[in-house]
Amino acid sequence: MFSKYKSLIIWFLIPVMMTIFLFLTRPEVDILSPYELSRLVYDRDGNILRMTMTDDDAYRLRVTATEMSPLVREAILFQEDRFYYWHSGVNPFALFRALDESYIKKSRFMGASTITMQLARMHYDLDSTNIGGKIHQIFRALYLEIYYSKEQILQAYLSLVPCGRNIEGFASGSIYYFGKPLEKLELPEVLLLSVIPQSPADRTPNPDEFNGELNDARMRLYERWLTRHREDENYRQSLLLPPYFISANDYKAPHFTADLIASFPGEERIYSTLHSEIQNILEEQSELYVRRNRPNGVYNASAMILDRNSMEVVASMGSVDFFNNEIEGQVNGTKARRSPGSTLKPFIYALAIDQGLIHSETMLKDAPTSFSEYTPDNFRSDFKGAISAKEALTSSRNVPAVSLASQLEENTLYTLLNKSNVPLKEEKHYGLSIVLGSAELSMEELLTLYGALGNEGRLKPLRKSINSERSYGKELFSREAAYLVHQMLLTNPAPDGYNSKSENIAYKTGTSIGFRDCWAIGLFDEYVIAVWIGNFDGVGNHSFLGRYMAAPLLFELIDAIRSNNLSKGDIPEYENLNLVETAVCSVSGMLKSEYCYDSKITQFIPGISSIEKCRIHRPVYIDPETGFRVNTEGKGTIEEVWEFWPSDLLELFKNAGFPRRSPPPYAPEGYISGEYSHEGYVPSIESPLSNVEYIFRIDSEAFRKIPLKAIVDGDVKRMYWFDGRQYLGSAQPGEILFWEPVPGEHNIRIVDDKGRSSLRRITVGSGQ
Repeated sequence: MFSKYKSLIIWFLIPVMMTIFLFLTRPEVDILSPYELSRLVYDRDGNILRMTMTDDDAYRLRVTATEMSPLVREAILFQEDRFYYWHSGVNPFALFRALDESYIKKSRFMGASTITMQLARMHYDLDSTNIGGKIHQIFRALYLEIYYSKEQILQAYLSLVPCGRNIEGFASGSIYYFGKPLEKLELPEVLLLSVIPQSPADRTPNPDEFNGELNDARMRLYERWLTRHREDENYRQSLLLPPYFISANDYKAPHFTADLIASFPGEERIYSTLHSEIQNILEEQSELYVRRNRPNGVYNASAMILDRNSMEVVASMGSVDFFNNEIEGQVNGTKARRSPGSTLKPFIYALAIDQGLIHSETMLKDAPTSFSEYTPDNFRSDFKGAISAKEALTSSRNVPAVSLASQLEENTLYTLLNKSNVPLKEEKHYGLSIVLGSAELSMEELLTLYGALGNEGRLKPLRKSINSERSYGKELFSREAAYLVHQMLLTNPAPDGYNSKSENIAYKTGTSIGFRDCWAIGLFDEYVIAVWIGNFDGVGNHSFLGRYMAAPLLFELIDAIRSNNLSKGDIPEYENLNLVETAVCSVSGMLKSEYCYDSKITQFIPGISSIEKCRIHRPVYIDPETGFRVNTEGKGTIEEVWEFWPSDLLELFKNAGFPRRSPPPYAPEGYISGEYSHEGYVPSIESPLSNVEYIFRIDSEAFRKIPLKAIVDGDVKRMYWFDGRQYLGSAQPGEILFWEPVPGEHNIRIVDDKGRSSLRRITVGSGQ
C-alpha cells in the first residue's frame, strides 16, 4: 500500500519540508545586517563632510528610499533588469535565452541574472559560473523574493553592487566619484554609475586617465535611454566629453567629524551643526596665518566658532594639518587640556560683581602684594598702581585679579569651574594660582564659559549634532554680571593694525606660564570664538603671547567672516537688567563725595554693589599760623582737599616719576593722641604672611628672621610694630623691620601714627 501512495506522499512532503526549511532559515529583517556599513557626517546644509571606511577596507553605504530617486531607479533597471517588477526573482525568458546561447548554440556566454539573482550571488558569496552555482543562485533569489519586498531587494542591491576600487553601492560611489549624495546626481552621472557594475575592473573611473570602455558603455546606455526619453537629447554634448571626477574621499573638518563619529556609535548618518563656508574660512585663514608666522616658530593652531544662542559648533579645527605627523596633526587641539593663562579672569570679575566687591569703575590696586604663601606678579613684572576694574581686566593685570579672587566667598572661581563640569583636582591643589591658569581646560570648556557671558550668565552645553537636545542651561552668575563683564571686554583694544572691521568684539587673551600656549577668546555678533597658538609637544616659545600672536588670528577670522556676509551682526541681548547709573569719583571709583573734583557715570546693581563713598579725597584743616594739620575746623583754619593714597601706591607713583603730595603733618606732640583722626585706611600687613607656619633652622642664623612690612594710609609718617604687648620697633612707610622670633604663637600688631591698627596671628616652629 505504501508503494502505491509513495509518489503522492513524496510530492506532498516536498512543499511541507520546503516550507519548514524556509521558516527555520528565514533571514534577518534587514538584508544589510551582516555587513559593516560606512558612516556619513553632514554639515548643517546637508553637504557631506566625511564618509568612513569599513574594517574590511570598503566604502559601503546603505541606499535609503529617499536616495533612490526615480532617475536612479529607472536607469539601473533599464541597464540591468527591465522586467524587475514583473518576475519573482528569476526571468524565465532571459534564462531560456541564456541556456540557448551559452550551452546549445554556444555562441556566447550569457548570465541571465536578474537584480535579485545578482543580490543573491553577492549576499551569499556564490560562484554562478557553473550549472550547480547557477541553480543555487536561482534558489536563493526565489528565497529572497519570498521574504523581502521588491523595494527592499532593490535598495540592498544598490547598496552592495561593486562600483570599482573598494567602492560598494551607488550611495558610496556617488560620494566618492562625484562628491555629492546619490539623490543629487544628474543623468550623465547616474548613467555612468549604472554601467560600472557589469565590468567594475574595466570601467573603474579614473580622474587622471580617460576610460574609453567606461565612456562607450555609458553612451550605449544613453542611446537606449533616448528611446524612452527624447527630452534628454540635450545631454548629448556633455556625454561626449570625458566625465569629471573628484575620485577621493576628502576629510573635511577631520577632528570634528572623528569626534562626532565616536560620540554617536551606531549612527549611519550624522547631521552636524557645522557651517561649511565658515569652516573653510577658519581652515584657510589659519593655515595662511601659521605659514606667515613660521619664522617666529609658529607651526600649529586650533580654533573653534560657536553660534552663541544655540551653542552649536559652526566651525572647528583641531590642528592646521591633520595629516602632518611632524606637528602631531591628528591631536585634536579643541579637546586637548591646556593651561588657559589669563582667559579665566573675566569670570573672577563676574563673581566679584555679584558679591558686591566691584563695579566696572572700581579702583583696584596693582602693586606688589602677597596672599598667604602666594605672591603673584604681572607679565612684565611692572605695576600700574591704582587702576579701574575695567582697565585691570582688559590689560590683564594679575595682582588685581588674584586680590579679587582672594576676597570671593563660597562662590569662587573653583566652584564656578566645578559647576561647569571641568575636571579638577582638590581646591587646595591650585590655591589662588587657579586665577592665572594652573587648572587645565580644553578649548571647548573655555568656549562654554564665554558663551555664558553672552547668554545672560547661563552655561549651555555645546551642540555638535542638530539632533542634540537644546538646553536652557544653568546659572553661573547673574545676567547683570554677564552684561557688565561683556561691556568691559568690549573696551579691550584691538591688536595693532586690526581696526577696519573690528568693532564690537569683546575678547580676552591669555598666555600660559612657560609660553607654551597663547589664547584669544571672545564674542562678536552672534558668535563665540576661540583661537589657540602653540605646539602639541609643549615646547615653550617667547613669541607665544596671547595679545601679539593669538589675537591677530582671531581678528583676521572675524574680519573674513564679516567680509563674506556670514554674520547677521546680532549682539547679545540682556533683558530686564537690574542696573542703575550713578556718579563715581574718577580717581577712586567709589561713590562721588562732595570732595571729589571729577566724576564719571557707571552702572550699579542696587542692593549688591558697594555704596561706600570716596576715601581718597578728604578735607584737611590747616592752621595758617603753624602750617600744621588739625582735626577740626576752627577760627582761621583753612580747608583744603587732599588725596590720601596708600603707601605702596605712593611708592609706585614716585618710582614712575609722578610723585603725589603728602597731606600736611600734624603738630609733632607724640605718635598717638586723642586729637588724631582714625579715619582713612587701616594698615595692611604684607609680612608676615597669613595662614603660614614659619619653620626656622636652629643651626642657621641667616634663616631666623621675619621681615615686618605693611601698607599704610597716605598721611602716615611712622608705623610701630608689637608682638602682643612687646614693642618690636618702628619704621617709615615702605621700610622693612626685621624681627627674630622664638618658637610659639605670636600676635603681630601694627599701629600707625594716627592710631589705626591691624593684627595678624602666626606660628613659629624650629627644625634642623
